[in-house]
Amino acid sequence: MTQFSTRRLTMNAALIAIYIVLEYFSVYIGNYIKLSFYAFPMLVAAMLFGTADGLFVAGIGEFLYQMLHYGFSATTLLWIVPPMVHALIAGVMTQKMRDSLSMGKVGLTVIVSGIVSTILTTFVVQLDAKIYHYEGLSGILILFRFVNCAIMCVIYTLVLPQTILLLKRATTK
Repeated sequence: MTQFSTRRLTMNAALIAIYIVLEYFSVYIGNYIKLSFYAFPMLVAAMLFGTADGLFVAGIGEFLYQMLHYGFSATTLLWIVPPMVHALIAGVMTQKMRDSLSMGKVGLTVIVSGIVSTILTTFVVQLDAKIYHYEGLSGILILFRFVNCAIMCVIYTLVLPQTILLLKRATTK
């Protein structure tokens, strides 16, 4: 595929739209545990097209979600960092193992990027709580966030390899 093909840009735009929709359909357990598939489109972009596309989908998708849902605040840019790091790690790891996207390699990529993203998001929640003077996360809530991360990693590992294969076929002539 060419560097800036219309098909690729269109796919990234569609993935950004899906990212935002999935963010809106997140299910919250309490104030801090979020069950969501919003990372799926950025992982697809990173694994299908590369790191830059994953960063683009994550950055623009999260920025638009933040603007639509919360508006601009002192911490808006902080909330964009974890998804972008998630996409960055997924893209770099995928490029390192470009020969195949086996379930094991996808699983390793998803687990590493998911854990780092969960750590960063937890840090951003704590920082946001300090800035806006509300109660941050307790130890048990942090544990639940990592259980949630593990569940999402399993789901992504099972679904991503086939999704990427299907999209590779659809995006090539």
